[in-house]
Amino acid sequence: MIGWPLKTFAKLEIHWVDSTSSPGWHSIEEFNRDAKKSGGPSKIVSVGYFIDKTKKYTTIALAIAHDPQTDLVGKACDFMIIPNGCITKVKRLK
Repeated sequence: MIGWPLKTFAKLEIHWVDSTSSPGWHSIEEFNRDAKKSGGPSKIVSVGYFIDKTKKYTTIALAIAHDPQTDLVGKACDFMIIPNGCITKVKRLK
C-alpha cells in the first residue's frame, strides 16, 4: 500500500472487486455451479488521478487538463468513486 495522504492528481492504479450478477432464471444449483466457475466478484483495475479519500470511498478522475492555453488547468473529468471496502490494492504510478 501507499502512504496517505496523497497530493491531488497523483497517478494511481487501484485494484478492486465489484459485484457481479447473473441475469435470468436459474436453479440455486446452477447458480452456485456457475458462480464457482466465474471465480466470484469481478476483479477490476482502474487507473486514474487521485482526487479525494474519505472513510467510505476513494475518488479518482480518469482525465485531467494540462493545457495552459485553456481555462481547464486544474480541472478534471470522468470521476470514479470506489468504495474503500472493495479496494484490495493501491499502487502509485509515475
